Amino acid sequence: MSPKRVLILFLLFLCGFSATAQRRAKLPYIKVADIPYASYPGSDAALTSLDVYMPIKGSNSPIIIWIHGGSWAVGDKGEIDQKAEYFTLKGFAFVSVNYRLSPKVKHPVHAQDVANAISWVYQNAKHYSADARKIFLMGHSAGAHLAALVAIDERYLKKSDAVSSIRGIVLLDGIGYDISNSMRNATNKLRSWYAQAFGN
Repeated sequence: MSPKRVLILFLLFLCGFSATAQRRAKLPYIKVADIPYASYPGSDAALTSLDVYMPIKGSNSPIIIWIHGGSWAVGDKGEIDQKAEYFTLKGFAFVSVNYRLSPKVKHPVHAQDVANAISWVYQNAKHYSADARKIFLMGHSAGAHLAALVAIDERYLKKSDAVSSIRGIVLLDGIGYDISNSMRNATNKLRSWYAQAFGN
């Protein structure tokens, strides 16, 4: 390869590296990762932790709490695509939570973990320039089920004032709003997901 071609390739590499660095530098949030919201003996601490994305501009931000899907058995708080960037640009604090997974645990553990995460956010919002009185829940699939359940059944948040601060719920592709009915009509694969999360 000629020296001229090597130089051109090197310059292209530098341009690409610089563009990536600039893009990362311009992220509209500050991320605080792996914050424990609860602790249980013998449980993986990562499954009871959350990530907070604080918008760089603004303060006293309303809060989006994201609950991942995954049939109550898989998934992770890091699977957010561009959500943190999108919502922090709109002035929201964005919080993504983990919860313990089946088959190691069964219902209502998932929901109680989510409720504990919401309570933690409510109690600590001021430390992250967020407004504890303006909480919005957003969940996908099993996460949508958990968001709905925690929001409408006050037993999960009975020890916290957080339930009065939930201002809205966004439910994406929920697979479990009526579990007993869904199990009766489910395919074998879907029924096995329900069984490992809820029993028979």
